[in-house]
Amino acid sequence: MDAEYGLKAWMLLTRLEGILGAEKRRPAGAGFDRTSGKTWHDVRRERAGYAHRDPEVIVVGGGHHGLFSAVNLQGLGVDVLVVDRFPRAGDN
Repeated sequence: MDAEYGLKAWMLLTRLEGILGAEKRRPAGAGFDRTSGKTWHDVRRERAGYAHRDPEVIVVGGGHHGLFSAVNLQGLGVDVLVVDRFPRAGDN
């Protein structure tokens, strides 16, 4: 059948091993301090509540691209709030 229609199929697989210089952007940890007496969930909820500060950037849309943008901005040290009309991240 290949010879009759001249069809060929190729598959190319790639895998990223790393990006030189990106090590500087990676956070050292999650920012959780066990000596504070708070659980990780309490710290996360407090940080996500924005009760005592405003976010530096608001990303409208929690789909794939919105979440990707937010993660990369957070990796650069930017305080990001993602807002979406759906209750769960990625529901679009």
